[in-house]
Amino acid sequence: MIPILLLFRFKPLYGVYVSKILSITIGLFTIVSIRRFSRTLQINIIVERGILFGSIPALVLFSLLYNTPDLLLVCILIFYLSIIFDLGYSNNLFNGILCGFIGSLAYLTKSFAFPFFLFHFILCNLIFYFRSLKIGKG
Repeated sequence: MIPILLLFRFKPLYGVYVSKILSITIGLFTIVSIRRFSRTLQINIIVERGILFGSIPALVLFSLLYNTPDLLLVCILIFYLSIIFDLGYSNNLFNGILCGFIGSLAYLTKSFAFPFFLFHFILCNLIFYFRSLKIGKG
């Protein structure tokens, strides 16, 4: 979006404004993903609100001071963790496919997210597999 603005000869300062607005929007989605993750972990509502209200100043400050994809990576990884730690994760094949898609988005955000995702996804799925074998036996 920002290169399009520069292509049509808008002022270069508009690119900075658009990137800050995009970063604040990503911060908003990060708050939504934190809420989803805390609901997945079944955290107490008072603790959840404390986490959310505590994260708002940090996210706003980070999005206004820095112009990096780190906040997008945090949003994507928290959303991934909220899916894989869901109690009904292993009951639906779509959850695994969604985790793979989110892992690819994390890789496109920052390349070092790929080894993390690969290791974590395989390890969690092995744990779910062996847990289902143990439940099946007894």
